[in-house]
Amino acid sequence: MNKISKTALFLGCFLLIYGIPTFAFASDVFTQSEKFLTDVQKTFLTVSTSAAVIGVGTGAAFKTFSFGDPNKVSTGGKVIWGSVAGWTVLNGVPLILNTIQRYI
Repeated sequence: MNKISKTALFLGCFLLIYGIPTFAFASDVFTQSEKFLTDVQKTFLTVSTSAAVIGVGTGAAFKTFSFGDPNKVSTGGKVIWGSVAGWTVLNGVPLILNTIQRYI
C-alpha cells in the first residue's frame, strides 16, 4: 500500500470509531444542521470580505504605481472589479443557504 492509501484507511477508521458515535448521540440533528449552516455563513462572509479588501487594495496599488503604463492600469481595474464581483457572488451563498435552511 502506498502512503496515500494508508492515510485514507487510517482516517476512515478514525471516522468510524470516533465520528459515528458523536453523530449518533447528537441531541437534535435539525438543530445541529442549522448551527452548522449559520457557522458556514459567517465563515463565507469573513473570508470573502478579507479577500475582497486584499484584492481591491492590490488593484489600487497597481493603478497608483503604474507610472502611466496602460497595461498596469488595466490590470489594476480588472483586479478591483474581479474582487468586487467575487465578493458579491460569495455573499450570495448565505442567501441560498438561508433558503435551504428553511426546508431542512
